[in-house]
Amino acid sequence: MKKLITILMLVAISTAMSFAQSGTFALGVGSDMAGSSWQDYSLEPTVGYFIADNMLVGTGFTMESGDASSNKMEMSPFFRYYLNGSLYAMGGITMITVKDYDSTTDIDVGVGLSLMWNDKVAIEPSLGLAIGDEKIEIALGIGINVRLEMD
Repeated sequence: MKKLITILMLVAISTAMSFAQSGTFALGVGSDMAGSSWQDYSLEPTVGYFIADNMLVGTGFTMESGDASSNKMEMSPFFRYYLNGSLYAMGGITMITVKDYDSTTDIDVGVGLSLMWNDKVAIEPSLGLAIGDEKIEIALGIGINVRLEMD
């Protein structure tokens, strides 16, 4: 219940729109809800950089540990192109390594919406496809980003 309240509070503080600027870093955290219940989710910290206006490149990183059979690490580089100030198309790959098991790679494509609270904070719901070796999953995600300008 505490997790749900925390997520709802983060969603509630973010609700306007803005344009991306080159030279800006984007730090965030997201959660992909594909294949999981409302009680089970994982958070993926992300970092990105606007290489030009409306073009963001970045990567996400997730690490899970538990018993010897469940140690897992994911690295997910991505590219986003903002079609207008808020709607974006994205593509990327997710490389998954599980201890003592084979590694897998998924191709990710989708669209999202960057809803700005102010010039710095955005909530970003997304919908996409995760295409793997023998699977295709619909990926519903939500994230929150903070944009930092460096002079």
